[in-house]
Amino acid sequence: KSEEAEFTGIDDGVEEKTINLTLKEGYKNGGFGKIAAEAGTEDTRNVKLNYNAFGPKIQASVIGSHNNINRQSFSFNEYVDFLGGLQQAISAGGSYFGNHEAPQGINTQNAIGSNLNVDFSKKLALNLNYLYADQDINLRKSSLSKTFTDDFSFSTQDTITSRQNIFNHRISGKLKYKLNPSINLTLTTKLFSLKNHDNNK
Repeated sequence: KSEEAEFTGIDDGVEEKTINLTLKEGYKNGGFGKIAAEAGTEDTRNVKLNYNAFGPKIQASVIGSHNNINRQSFSFNEYVDFLGGLQQAISAGGSYFGNHEAPQGINTQNAIGSNLNVDFSKKLALNLNYLYADQDINLRKSSLSKTFTDDFSFSTQDTITSRQNIFNHRISGKLKYKLNPSINLTLTTKLFSLKNHDNNK
């Protein structure tokens, strides 16, 4: 259930499937991750990585992506998994990182993110995440038209070259303190920065 429903005892209809795992003491520290890399002709490439580390009181994760084949940096499911669930994703902004629609031209994307959860005590917990992405979009369009009249004909050629650079930063955090069974204090913060530079010819 949502945090509000758990706290108030009133069902608001917002639910998410979860698995409650209990680990033995010897398995409460560890890490796991994966990396996938693809390369092709014309210097095309697609690289993704993630790593997760966990302990009794601290969980941390890192994800990264690079490609120049017009793919979005992360899928929605990857974004939700990275943040630890749908509610956390909505709290962080509700939008996955990267380009939603492949633009025209050659699109090179880089993205990296980190997520940290710390349980200082049974009453105090912190969640903090940071995501960065940049896009370099190069487009070149050429068109050729020919016009005929009764006396002559002429041709017109147009060429448009554009380059767009987008830089995106997103930071969100939540500090929760359980003062007593009936009072929860929650401090949230969200910072977002977007810079867009266009160069058209």
